[in-house]
Amino acid sequence: MAQASLALTGLEQSLQTVVVSRQKDFDQLFEGFKKMRAVSYVSSAEVLLDFLDTKGFDHIELLVGEGINSGQFKDDLRQKSAEVTERLAGELEAGRLRFLVSRRTIHSKFFILSDEERTRVIVTSANLTQTARRATNQTNYALYVDLAALDPLLERFEEDFQKHCKDSEVFMGDLIDLLDKRREIPREQVVSVWLESTGNGRRSDTEVYAAVENMVTQALSNREELEQPVVRLELPATPAARKDSQRLLKPLGADGKTSSVIVTPAKAVRFIEEQLGVPLLRCDVAKQELWLGFRGSISRVDAPDGPVDEMRGSLVDLESYIDMVELGQCPDPLFAKMSMFEALLYILGTPFANEQMRDRRSRLGSVNRRGPRYMYIYGPAQNGKTTFLRYSQMLITGTLIDGLRAESLKKRQIEAVQAFGTCYPLMFDDVTAVTGKTFEHIAKSHWESAWTETGIFPQLVFTSNSIRLPDWAKSRMKRIDFDVHFVPTTETQERLSRILEKPNQMFGWFARRYLERIRQRGWFGDDELETARAVMADLYAAAGRQKPAYFPTQPLETLYDPDLRLWKELVRQKKVAVSDEGDTTVIEFSDDLEPSELAEYRAALPQTIKYRRTGKTLIVENPEYLHSWLDSNSHGRPWWRRLLRRA
Repeated sequence: MAQASLALTGLEQSLQTVVVSRQKDFDQLFEGFKKMRAVSYVSSAEVLLDFLDTKGFDHIELLVGEGINSGQFKDDLRQKSAEVTERLAGELEAGRLRFLVSRRTIHSKFFILSDEERTRVIVTSANLTQTARRATNQTNYALYVDLAALDPLLERFEEDFQKHCKDSEVFMGDLIDLLDKRREIPREQVVSVWLESTGNGRRSDTEVYAAVENMVTQALSNREELEQPVVRLELPATPAARKDSQRLLKPLGADGKTSSVIVTPAKAVRFIEEQLGVPLLRCDVAKQELWLGFRGSISRVDAPDGPVDEMRGSLVDLESYIDMVELGQCPDPLFAKMSMFEALLYILGTPFANEQMRDRRSRLGSVNRRGPRYMYIYGPAQNGKTTFLRYSQMLITGTLIDGLRAESLKKRQIEAVQAFGTCYPLMFDDVTAVTGKTFEHIAKSHWESAWTETGIFPQLVFTSNSIRLPDWAKSRMKRIDFDVHFVPTTETQERLSRILEKPNQMFGWFARRYLERIRQRGWFGDDELETARAVMADLYAAAGRQKPAYFPTQPLETLYDPDLRLWKELVRQKKVAVSDEGDTTVIEFSDDLEPSELAEYRAALPQTIKYRRTGKTLIVENPEYLHSWLDSNSHGRPWWRRLLRRA
């Protein structure tokens, strides 16, 4: 039933309007008041805290209308320091702030402000955000009126506010409950776990993750008493979380009869590894330490340089592995070796990816929310991808470890790793569903929305036989091609076995030097591997050994564009004809190419090249971009122009 209308008699003199085109216009609307009830489609933490701190407000009740499942405000908090979330939680606990989220989308924006003597109602197009308040890039309009305490219009606004709040839920209520129930855990640790949870899972998950993360911290702190029962794990108190924790922690002795479990650090480390599928790795830049929890032991990984002969021998062994390319079938051995060395540099730098993300976010803020690119190793079967993952993990742990199965690439598994906190890379082998929604969600959310400043997130690595990366993935992946085919023989397998079984201490020296370089803020650059290249070059110098010809001194993609190599081969095999026709360039594929092959070649074109497709023909509408791409890395007359047909 429609709401009865209310006549606005007598408001002609008191009704005011304002065009909000500068911050002063916005702030003057709120000056002098103590309490606020507000409805805003979106909001930002900075405005709420500033109004409580400097604008004289002692109570704010806010309904955010974007919807309970949108996660906008929580995503916003993830991009800020954990102290902001702690501040908000403190204001909620003190009763100065009440924060509601709607079950349905609400686009209304109005405010009821009051003090001891007056009440003001504002209806506006402006949200309660820093962007709207600053009015730098947007203009808003506001209508406001000051009303007496018993004014019928004020009663109507009060009723309307309550109707908007109907069926809403308290936001951050789960965090407040968690802080109350997990008092034995430091507040900043609880806040970190809460921020890392996506909000799509159950509240009990957050409580369980907080308990386990605290167990990890205790285990590492008590590493000198590895086999002593010194780690106490307090189980959550709420029934759902208690039940979930008993199920998860049953291997540690959680039987439902006690409210806590006491284990040894060794047992805690083994449990984490079994749950996550990877070792526990923690980086402490302030202390210049890298600790590994693996198979029941806790050891420090970074180490000072060893004897020169030992360092030189470790580098020789590393090169021996890469030189295995010579035993395979390979059109360009130098490219194949450089690709493998680039991939190794990437893996050696993965334990520090979370630190790189922290440095990026502190310098770039929300201007660029993406993290360091994931590595995507492409190549057909029998090209050494699986063995590469085993070897590279041996360098870090001293033990050959298989890559994670592609089936374990699941959202819930990634969330658990994010919550438990390990910077050990997640290396997924033989991934096939690279165009699926799960892969897209994980790749887009891992650094961009799930990451928090206080969290410890691992880098992700993928190997695949699929060359067809979707457009959204191309800018998020560092693709490296392993262009070699190994034919298994007794000789090659024996040689590889000797290399894989030989201990190599290189990563400890690498990690120590890496930690020293990232001690100061501002160490990362456009090349994610810049620090890794410099550290490896230092190791060669310290060992008195010359770098091999295939040492990648700059990003591999600037030396060898894998997509360009694919197109060069296509043109040289005369599987495509290129012709200029007016303002366009026409690309005609040969009839013997299969549709799947055509899709691969189209996917290999840079995103900057705009074209339309007609059957097996592509009409490029900005040919200068195509020509520039095909000309890159050319010396003298471009290689492809001799094949160009003139219309």
